Amino acid sequence: MKLFLSITMTALFMLVGHWTVAQTTITGNVSDGDNGDPLIGASIIIRGTYIGTLTDENGNFELSTSKTPPFSIEISYTGYGAKEIQVVNASDAINVLLSAGLNMNEVTVVGSRVRQRTNLDKAVPVDLIGQKQLRHSAQADVTQILQYTAPSFHSTPQTISDGTDHIDPAALRGLGPDQTLVLVNGKRRHTSSLLNVNGTVGRGTVGTDLNAIPAAAIDRIEVLRDGAAAQYGSDAIAGVINIILKDKPNTGSINFQTGVTRPNAFGGPDGGNVPDDLIPEFANDGGMYQISGNLGLGLMKDKGFLNVTFSHSDRSSTNRSGNYTGSIYPEGYDDARSDEEFFSIVRKENGFVENQVMEIGNSAIKNSGVFLNASLPLNDNGTELYANAGLNFRKGVARGFYRFPAAQARVVPQLYRDGFSPQIHSDVFDRSFVIGVRGNIGAWKADLSQVIGGNQFDFDIKNSNNASLGTASPTEAYAGGFSYGQMTTNFDMSREVKANFPISIAFGAEFRNENYQIKAGEEASYVAGGAMNEWLINGQPELVAGAAGIQVFPGFQPQNELDKNRTNIGVYSEFDFEFTESFLVSVAGRYENYSDFGSNLSGKLATRVRLNDQFGLRGSVSSGFRAPSLHQIYFNNLSTQFVPDPVTGDQIPVQVGTFNNDSEVARAFGIDPLKPETSVNYSVGLTGRVNDNFAFTIDGYLIDIQDRIVISGRFSPGEELAGGVLAGDILTPLGAGAAQFFTNAVSTQTKGLDIVGSYRSVLEKGTLNFTLACNFTETEVDKKNGVPVIKTSDLLEGKENVLFNREEVSRIEVAQPKSKIAFSVLYEMGKFSALLRATRFGEITYIHPGDGSSDSWKVNDFTGKTETRDQVFSPKIVPDVEFAYDFTKMIRWTLGIHNFTNTFPDMHQHSANVSSGRFLFSRRVQQFGVRGMFIYTKVGLSF
Repeated sequence: MKLFLSITMTALFMLVGHWTVAQTTITGNVSDGDNGDPLIGASIIIRGTYIGTLTDENGNFELSTSKTPPFSIEISYTGYGAKEIQVVNASDAINVLLSAGLNMNEVTVVGSRVRQRTNLDKAVPVDLIGQKQLRHSAQADVTQILQYTAPSFHSTPQTISDGTDHIDPAALRGLGPDQTLVLVNGKRRHTSSLLNVNGTVGRGTVGTDLNAIPAAAIDRIEVLRDGAAAQYGSDAIAGVINIILKDKPNTGSINFQTGVTRPNAFGGPDGGNVPDDLIPEFANDGGMYQISGNLGLGLMKDKGFLNVTFSHSDRSSTNRSGNYTGSIYPEGYDDARSDEEFFSIVRKENGFVENQVMEIGNSAIKNSGVFLNASLPLNDNGTELYANAGLNFRKGVARGFYRFPAAQARVVPQLYRDGFSPQIHSDVFDRSFVIGVRGNIGAWKADLSQVIGGNQFDFDIKNSNNASLGTASPTEAYAGGFSYGQMTTNFDMSREVKANFPISIAFGAEFRNENYQIKAGEEASYVAGGAMNEWLINGQPELVAGAAGIQVFPGFQPQNELDKNRTNIGVYSEFDFEFTESFLVSVAGRYENYSDFGSNLSGKLATRVRLNDQFGLRGSVSSGFRAPSLHQIYFNNLSTQFVPDPVTGDQIPVQVGTFNNDSEVARAFGIDPLKPETSVNYSVGLTGRVNDNFAFTIDGYLIDIQDRIVISGRFSPGEELAGGVLAGDILTPLGAGAAQFFTNAVSTQTKGLDIVGSYRSVLEKGTLNFTLACNFTETEVDKKNGVPVIKTSDLLEGKENVLFNREEVSRIEVAQPKSKIAFSVLYEMGKFSALLRATRFGEITYIHPGDGSSDSWKVNDFTGKTETRDQVFSPKIVPDVEFAYDFTKMIRWTLGIHNFTNTFPDMHQHSANVSSGRFLFSRRVQQFGVRGMFIYTKVGLSF
């Protein structure tokens, strides 16, 4: 650590102190090649250095440097093809026309720490989501923008999943949310403090909250679809998402969007076998509005900049629950109402329709954030001080299962005669700050930075009770929360060496400190008060013991509190060998050492071969790893989880103890300390630039991952373990009805194919831009004789199906679409533009944990047959249409319809999965959510 600080401080003094006198000044202009308009904020950089500038409001630039010609400058602008120009005579003005073309012709940063190249010239595949795609998206959040623009990316809003209702799990190539690394301006972004523990895709993982970054602050998003742990460190198994913030001076914009759903359009969703009386006429809900502003200021005669963004959005909830048909009151309850009267009260108190008793769909969220990005030149040699920072505040409201009086132990009848719909109110606070200095030390580019970030998630429970406190129970309580912080120091150097052929060299070091905390809730949220609640049954008082903890989310207890830290240090090197203009080889290696589990060495080899001016081949092989998160190592809690009743199939609550990997309970079950996941990634691809208007990439991949970390199934007291030991012998002294824990349980193989093509047609009036992007992927848990290989301790041998049952295996294998195909055509003519987009989501499958044998199948009341509760949800196409018109250069109006065919996923087709009418749609597996048609409009003001 002392050596690391010494090196970085020395580099800092060299960077800041390296003042020189400018000897050369070059001037020029950058304009649009189609209409001649100036390109404001185009980037001009001397190749191999940080020396650069931006064009002014007239497209003009002036660049002073101590370098003397000849040298090359790189000129780029978002949405336009980049150019490299050789400067021979500094007195000659350089006037450049850039063509608005294909995204694949734009330069991207991610994927190489040395020279930047376009996607077609890189040895690894990178998707670029530029300003045009961001502007034409119907979605307001970053995760949903990516869902409909990057086929290898998958994220859907979750429902009835506690905190996961408010932070969407997101993944690349069908892998886990924690196997994708997120960067902002090339710097590692912190993850969320929330661990996904409920029954959704990504269960047991921790992802990055992309929605904490306002879309209005983003210039472009780069998605590296390749293993990159050898370059960027832990987590980059599936790939890397690099978010580039806006950096243009002398610009500004204010944008407003509003919209609402129309779920009953064209007759509403098709129920299949589901009886019509279970399907209500849904409300036109999900209304939202978003207002955002962005302002770019020039500093020091536009050699520097300050770009500030604010954003606020308010989204109301959607509800696609069915009409309830189950029990409401205990038999003989004196205060029971008629069904009609009960549902009338529920509708009035909760805003439901018909006989709904739950809220299934998007939760209500208010999201406010501010982001800034800045750069300030320190000398004429390209040395600059840079920074970016962000604050995000989010308030969410989600509902849990309705607590009916029939579940007497969970309701205080004197407080809630008719039961209640409990609410989870989340408060999410996210912050980040980056500061650094970069410049040139001789022939080297150097970058020293400090990143500080964190996420805090708190739970407030409302409209509920702690039944064990009886009438003394509050109806709301703070249930505790999580906090995660990360500090990262980086020092990076790179240069180009001209030998017999160009060699690019990069190396660097990283020091990271992480902190994870669990905070206890107030006593009423978790205490077991011991109250016996009085119910009048057939005129006689009946005492029922109240369940402990506030309903829907019992609070964290003082014994759950913790404050854990760890550190790690990493060093890396990377080399690009451009043996010829046609043959590129990249080699990278990285060593990391963690304070809690040891070290890892990762490597990567990649190559690109140009077959001719139009076509190229590329491929890579790399090893990678993902360190177990602090959340996975230390998370612990007693919580309520709903599981299917083995007889009726209804959802029933049980108290589940999640014991951390460091606990005595985990050791008693024979669970080893968590170790890193390791991977080997292979890819091969074909690139083609047929002409200036047509380009494509085809990339196949194979990813082997060993020792994936999962959260186990529930071990109940009656479970007989090896040697006749009962699980209850371990659990009962701890007061838990069941236990689960984290363990390295499975290995997987993922294989797939990515196809991306872009075509631009210039018409007599206007242009047409066609894009087709496809992802086909399949992940399979390692098997022996067709049976999943589940790694267990000696004590748990023979209990593989409890440790990681068939439903948990299916979350990895079939719960995400095996294919996604996105096609779009954008027509632009002067002030008018029109977009048509269609996204096809492949099939997904729900696997019921108890239906491995036909002996376990249940009678389906919808068909009268004994059938499996497993279900394949068929592929669906979600189409969008959008029209935009520029009234002036400052004012733009947009009208669009997302999902204009009002397409929904298939409904559950087995009565046991519908849970007495509550779950028409699956909450366990989802392709694209259940919002339905969404009509929106936008107004944009640019200045």
